Amino acid sequence: MDSVGIRELNYLIRHLDDDSLNKVLTELSKSSNVSNIIKETAPEIYNKYVIDSEMVLHEATGLQLMDVDVSSDSADGDVQLDSCDPEADFDYIAVAKLVPLRLSVIERKLMRLLESTLTISEYTDKVDVISNTSKNRVILRETKEIFAVLTALAIAYNYDAGKKLLNEQDYYSNREFFCNIFEIGRRYKILNPDRMRSSYGKLIYFLMDTQKPEIKEILNFNTVVPVNTVYTFLQRKKNGLKLLNDPNLKHAIQCIIPENKSRGEIDMEIRKKEDAIKYLVNKYSTVHSTAGRMLNFSFLHRNFYSKLCSHNSDDDSTSDDPELSGEDIEKCLYSLNDYNTNIVIYILPINKMIHLLTTNYHPVNPNPLNPNDPDSAEYSDYPVDGAILGYSGDEYDLSIRYGRDGSRLNHTHDKQYNYVYQTLLLWKEICTQLYNLWYCAELDLLSDSNRYQLKNTGQGLNRIQECHNVYNIMRKILKKVQTKLNYINWIGSSTIHLGDHNVPNSLLFIDKYLQIPRILIPVLNCVDSLPRLYTSNTNIRSYIDNEFGSITRLKMTILTDFFRHGFDGSGADNFNDAGSCIDGRLTSAWNWCNQIEKKNYYNFFLLTGFNGFDGRFNE
Repeated sequence: MDSVGIRELNYLIRHLDDDSLNKVLTELSKSSNVSNIIKETAPEIYNKYVIDSEMVLHEATGLQLMDVDVSSDSADGDVQLDSCDPEADFDYIAVAKLVPLRLSVIERKLMRLLESTLTISEYTDKVDVISNTSKNRVILRETKEIFAVLTALAIAYNYDAGKKLLNEQDYYSNREFFCNIFEIGRRYKILNPDRMRSSYGKLIYFLMDTQKPEIKEILNFNTVVPVNTVYTFLQRKKNGLKLLNDPNLKHAIQCIIPENKSRGEIDMEIRKKEDAIKYLVNKYSTVHSTAGRMLNFSFLHRNFYSKLCSHNSDDDSTSDDPELSGEDIEKCLYSLNDYNTNIVIYILPINKMIHLLTTNYHPVNPNPLNPNDPDSAEYSDYPVDGAILGYSGDEYDLSIRYGRDGSRLNHTHDKQYNYVYQTLLLWKEICTQLYNLWYCAELDLLSDSNRYQLKNTGQGLNRIQECHNVYNIMRKILKKVQTKLNYINWIGSSTIHLGDHNVPNSLLFIDKYLQIPRILIPVLNCVDSLPRLYTSNTNIRSYIDNEFGSITRLKMTILTDFFRHGFDGSGADNFNDAGSCIDGRLTSAWNWCNQIEKKNYYNFFLLTGFNGFDGRFNE
């Protein structure tokens, strides 16, 4: 077939609908292996979309999770990870072991009590300093102060219960109150990653210090108890674990994403979700709810982890009553839904950024449009704007050079394209495993056998602590991503910095990867808002045309600068720490964020509602 015939065939295939295309491929498959032909003639396209198909997320959660085993029987607390088949049934029991239970009304009151205490506390300011004074003495003094403030606030919330705490004047006698309130704080933070951005660090560092044998001996009890999860709650209830195996569960906890959906489709999904919740409540509830139940603070003196505790409580979340009420079921479903929503919030911006990369840039050719070929635009698979035809294509070139514009890597266009693509896929997998990593991070941080050292890391005094559990998970995540992408084509270093001066401990590791949506969402919002901004005002339109030539050039200027210098190995204090390691990839992105005010397109970020990458701390 000559070139004219091939072009005509190309044109016809582009206009086939799905059914017609399936029929054509079916007939072709009878005489030859179409998949192998594509693999041999277009290996880049084949490998790209085969990889993407393996990353398809599960229909119920929008996620593909690894199987986890976090049973309390595990001696070393290690979480076993194995890849699961995305087509297989989703193991909600494994997920429920990682998902914290939503706070009840009473627990929210106690949460405010704890947060108020941590807000006024200067614990880390007084403990994490270089001093000749005995550190254990300082820790004990600050611990007593925190306990005293909590007791005082408990009196303010409920006089009778608080008075009992005060009269006993014994930490051991009040251990249930202190253990439970610290657990509530940890549980709340995991379910709400954007909250407690400063106070959570104080809480974890305080609990780390109370794990010291000498401090634990003085207190005479352990301040750290396991986080109350959906699984630990349901396993004590009649029909609890059966609920997690019900096929309707995936509809009851589905995260509804409104993008690219009509109002009717959204309403239909909402009704389907509500019907699934009602069905599960009616099927598995074993007792009717008690209307008008009075709130009290009997929870203050109840340890819901102790099976020896026999007295009753009016709070459903802490009761050992084996009956499963409708409120219990709804709380568990909403907890799993919170989990789905949080993961989608982290995954969605990464998916959008991958889409912008793969649809606006050629993986090999930095200039996909040939100005001398008028037909190149018609048959190009990449977006075309009339103003770009005849342009040199620099806005599509992702190549970076060592030492230029702060870059510490030397990549050609195709190498940088793959480097960015691989980094985004790695971030996506890390965010998918966020709850698993968080579970392991607390295992490392709050272990009584894992001591830390206070050292100057170049960014002030930090607690350097080994991160065995998190490192093992990260190594398996990295191996999974590299396997899918083919080890031979992996760009950059595979070094995972944990427990050193780059990433001192697991708390800072978790905090670092919680920043991913805060980095990506402002960029996506700006790019998505440009068309509306362009048509909203003639002066703005003239400004864009005069400065950048067209709205497409402005968009490509922003994206190209981000894909170049948000992934250029910069951001470290010295050249030895900079580069393409797993940690350094995110450091480069943060460094780009810090330079945003110097960009020639910064005004358009402001015009589209940008107010910073850090978010808000006081919520």
